[in-house]
Amino acid sequence: MRRKGTKIFLITFLVFVLLWGVSEIIIPMFAVRYVREKIDAKYPDIDNVVVTIRAFPALKLAFQKYDKLKIHLDGAKLEGFKFITLTLESNEWPEGRFTAILSEEEINRFFTVESNRLVEGRVKLKDDMSFFVGRIRTSFGSVNVTASGKLEPQSGRFVFFIPEDIEVGAVTVGKELTISIRGAFEEAPIYVVRKNLPYRISSIQISEGNLKISGTVELDTVFALSGK
Repeated sequence: MRRKGTKIFLITFLVFVLLWGVSEIIIPMFAVRYVREKIDAKYPDIDNVVVTIRAFPALKLAFQKYDKLKIHLDGAKLEGFKFITLTLESNEWPEGRFTAILSEEEINRFFTVESNRLVEGRVKLKDDMSFFVGRIRTSFGSVNVTASGKLEPQSGRFVFFIPEDIEVGAVTVGKELTISIRGAFEEAPIYVVRKNLPYRISSIQISEGNLKISGTVELDTVFALSGK
């Protein structure tokens, strides 16, 4: 009788372990499928969607809890601009991290310009370098400026252009004019993340003529945005 009870216990235990093991595989698969379908329905024009979800135990997913969520999107179009790639990662909803690559043409759609001294200017990217080309209001009047330099994020939303080499047409730039031009760049950011976008930038890199940005993001806001 004792042996029979032990056998029943072992069989019950093995069935439980088997069901638990299957659930650890099946539940994440359904969760990935659910997220993919939601993304496809919201943003049907995305070129490629890759979703990875990890949770232990997998039943945590029933309560919208997970250990890691990673979503990679190619060609994601949001609020009128298009990412080359956008990767979203999270350990707890809705807080997340993002890494995105923007082409030069999309930069002015992702950012706004708020400086009154940078007139008709824009950043151009080449290889791993950035350039400012445009007119700047200085204490000597408006001048046409071409400058090489770097982009520096500040306070999450602002991007300043830090000039290194400055050219003003074919004119030799004097010390006072150089100081005034640098002051214009220091006075205000060249770009500001649009107010309706939930991205806060902590890092900027330029590679192969594209802008790579990374930082933090509110995932619930991302998935509430328009795909148009």
